[in-house]
Amino acid sequence: MSQKGEQLTEGRTIRGARGYDLGVEAMYFGRGDRYRSRLLDLAEVKAGDKVLDVGCGPGRLVLAACERVGQSGEAHGIDPSAQMVALATRKALKAGLSARFVQAAAEAMPFDDGYFDAVTSSLLIHHILGEDLKRKAFSEMRRVLKDGGRLLVVDLMVPESGPLRPFAKLLGAHMHATTIDDYPELIKSAGLAPVATGEAGFKVFRYVLGSAGER
Repeated sequence: MSQKGEQLTEGRTIRGARGYDLGVEAMYFGRGDRYRSRLLDLAEVKAGDKVLDVGCGPGRLVLAACERVGQSGEAHGIDPSAQMVALATRKALKAGLSARFVQAAAEAMPFDDGYFDAVTSSLLIHHILGEDLKRKAFSEMRRVLKDGGRLLVVDLMVPESGPLRPFAKLLGAHMHATTIDDYPELIKSAGLAPVATGEAGFKVFRYVLGSAGER
């Protein structure tokens, strides 16, 4: 854990954990559980897998992954915010789940090489400042993946027109330079093969799925 006040990442860190958790869940219009199940399906998460969620926030996706992988698997989450990690840990304890949460940044993960079968990251990358740091984060995600593992990255897409554009622009007002359209190249530069892209359960969210080949 970091000392009080230490900045773990050069990106934007969200600290209002409880308010953020309630606000994001409200944004899913009651379909949060279905959305998280969709992400786990896309990442091909199954019983016995070791799963990491990067930028886990209050931990809802990690808890869903923990239930899916069962006692033979592992579900971990990292976030640079101590408040998010604390809230996620309390949720896991209350639910009786073995999910594990660590305060850490995407650019420097405290895990061994090739440890995870699947890595997910939802609505995180746009918080990372600059292309160099984004590339470092993608390289770290590749490093901790097993050969043959899956990386699923989800982020906001602002449509060029239509009724959802104002909503998406409001959500994406803090996005930094790159967009979801840039992620296939970033995934490829980290040594993964882009496999698929598409809608991630909501029209303003899109995913990019990558596969880790041999090192």
